[in-house]
Amino acid sequence: MQARFAYAHEQVKRIPTGIDWAEVAEHVDVLLWEAATDAAHLSSLDAELYELRYAEPGTPQAAFARQLGERRQEYDELLLGIQQEAEDLARRAGNAAAAAHLALVRTGDLRRLEVVIPSLEAIKAQDALARAKDRLDLLAAGWAELDPGGAAPRRAPQRRLAGTSFTPR
Repeated sequence: MQARFAYAHEQVKRIPTGIDWAEVAEHVDVLLWEAATDAAHLSSLDAELYELRYAEPGTPQAAFARQLGERRQEYDELLLGIQQEAEDLARRAGNAAAAAHLALVRTGDLRRLEVVIPSLEAIKAQDALARAKDRLDLLAAGWAELDPGGAAPRRAPQRRLAGTSFTPR
């Protein structure tokens, strides 16, 4: 994961215009920290599951081990999602750097590489709104599960981080 983010960093440095690594560096650091804490949780759950390896079927220990296994799977999916984000960023940065290099070779003019794109602030605002809507959907779905009468609509939100889908229990 770190290697893929480092590769993306190197590729972004090769892009002459339009993006600067400083725009994403903080977000990459957040994901790397998240991955480290998720990996620690995963390791802790592995140790607990190892201790429960002799649990007899149908016992409380077996039920607890099953619950821990489900939680372990959730952390594993989070880590896989972050890994996919790293792979995707590295691939896109590599493609952009190669395209910039080809365009520069063909045109010989750095000014022709300028591309009109939305401002970083506009992109961040759109992303923040999308995340807020996702969180609202997650909260509503989680609370709907607590509604025994079923009066609240039950909509399964899609979690956008790392392309994984998440349905609260």
